[in-house]
Amino acid sequence: MTAVGGTSLFASTSGDYQSEIVWDEVAQAAGASGGGVSQVFAEPPYQRSNLPSSDQKLLKGKRGIPDIAYNADPLTAILVYLSFIPGQAGYYFIGGTSEGSPQWAGIIADANQLAGHPLGFLNPALYEIGNSSAAQRSYHDIVIGNNGYSGVPGYDATVGWDLATGWGSPNTATLVKALVQRVHG
Repeated sequence: MTAVGGTSLFASTSGDYQSEIVWDEVAQAAGASGGGVSQVFAEPPYQRSNLPSSDQKLLKGKRGIPDIAYNADPLTAILVYLSFIPGQAGYYFIGGTSEGSPQWAGIIADANQLAGHPLGFLNPALYEIGNSSAAQRSYHDIVIGNNGYSGVPGYDATVGWDLATGWGSPNTATLVKALVQRVHG
């Protein structure tokens, strides 16, 4: 399973990407991105072989999440048309990782279509890309913010993979091609 962390996305009025920070809305009590180290699950091989020793010290042999991230902040939300609400169909702002995860699923559906078949379990490829020269072209590395919430300390965003936003959000055109190439290659 691929875990999706949350960001706050900032774009121009024409929709051009500008920047992102870790989703952390403590002051507005609107939530924050999850993330951290599992107390149950062992560190998977794709993390063990693609994360540096500084991350290995944090993980201590356990699974770190998230793997990647996407806009989840209700204050930087997307409009979604909901037609199933009787008498109240219309556009609604949707936030939370319940926004980011389905958007990642859509990106992967596009990648599957480009490949001509399902790409399968993608975490090894996501980590290989993150640990390669393609990382800067494939991900928007989130380096500002912390996912602490309601008095619970969180994790800081850092350069590369971190426990707040994973590898970051997708630079979709480049990442999809890199995924298809890695899975085919």
